[in-house]
Amino acid sequence: MLFTCMAFVLPLGADTTWNGSGGNNNVNNSSNWTAGVPLTNNSAKGQILTFGAESGGGDYIVLLNQGDNKDVQDAGTILINGGSTGYTFNRTGSHSYAVFGRDPTGNSIVNTSGNLATFNVPIEQSAQNSSSFTESIWSPGSGGLMFNQTVSFANSAKDVLVSGSGNVDLNGSSSLANSTGSSAVIYAGTGTTITVSGTVGITGDNAGMHGIGVRGGTFLLDGPTGVDLIQDSDNTARGTRLELQGGTFGYTSADNDVRRAEFYRSLTATADSTIQFGNNVGGGTIAFVDTNTTGGNFNNNIIVMSNWNGTFDTGGGTDQFVFSSLYNGTTEVMVGDTLPNVRIFASDGFAYYAQAIASPTYLGAIELVPGMKILPEPTTYAFGGFFILSIVFFEWRRRNKVIMFSEIV
Repeated sequence: MLFTCMAFVLPLGADTTWNGSGGNNNVNNSSNWTAGVPLTNNSAKGQILTFGAESGGGDYIVLLNQGDNKDVQDAGTILINGGSTGYTFNRTGSHSYAVFGRDPTGNSIVNTSGNLATFNVPIEQSAQNSSSFTESIWSPGSGGLMFNQTVSFANSAKDVLVSGSGNVDLNGSSSLANSTGSSAVIYAGTGTTITVSGTVGITGDNAGMHGIGVRGGTFLLDGPTGVDLIQDSDNTARGTRLELQGGTFGYTSADNDVRRAEFYRSLTATADSTIQFGNNVGGGTIAFVDTNTTGGNFNNNIIVMSNWNGTFDTGGGTDQFVFSSLYNGTTEVMVGDTLPNVRIFASDGFAYYAQAIASPTYLGAIELVPGMKILPEPTTYAFGGFFILSIVFFEWRRRNKVIMFSEIV
């Protein structure tokens, strides 16, 4: 028997759940939803699109194909809470999602399914002006989130905190981008790891990302060699910042590639943190090169430089940590200074206090290289024990900021 299924839309502000029972994977097929196709007007910015009501096993595919509707599908929250193996979000043409966050939590993309959710669709993070939350939340869960197209940030976007646990993999050639002059910062929260396999920077004529950072989590660059992974424009007033609020930032250790990340704004540390230079072969340069602003301030926090494989004494080697200018609190770091709060674990198996030298690569800048050795007679066990002791100390110091660190000799 032939019949016609009339598409209908939700009442204003209503949420809907994908059940995938419409005989195809199209978003604009009302039979795939328990309460009608998602809204495409302003009310869509607050609705929750829930995925996880399908029956049966296997991967589930959602095809963003709005037909005669607009190319961008707005949503307050994309929630994935089920699925036997995982979800893959595809698109036709130039379709994309714009996620605004849902009051009062700010939840924007949440995966509680325990399975990987893969987005082969561009995502723009935004926020409504009337939103009460201060940060948008991404929760990858144990399954993780994978973005194979650009994730960009609109002018109205708020800071994004990747929270909970799990991994976020950004694999687009331009993995993170500033689409309309956003001032948002994306943070890796405690228990999470963000890995960027492309570049961080620009779409169109806009400046680079306003900022990236760690807040107890891990943020790793795994992009191509031979290019600057921080694609700031020459508009230095809107270049990318790095904020260290506890956690690890740096390069992945999965290969021996040597990469380069040049920030046009500053590094600011407000908690003990780690800079990871890949493995003991690969790694690269991490530089803060805008001469018009302070290149960095450690604020007397403990900074660990791990897997450093640079050139002793003269600098300019495989791994470089460079600043146009550098402060430790209110004290400017000068060439020749030793920084007791910056510890370098080098590829030779020794640990050192950092020393500031004139960078041979960046004219007028400072590079940090190994200075005074911390462990005079290291062994494999002693070095490992010291490293573990240091990590334990970082956590202790984070919780007990009143107690000062005793120098290890």
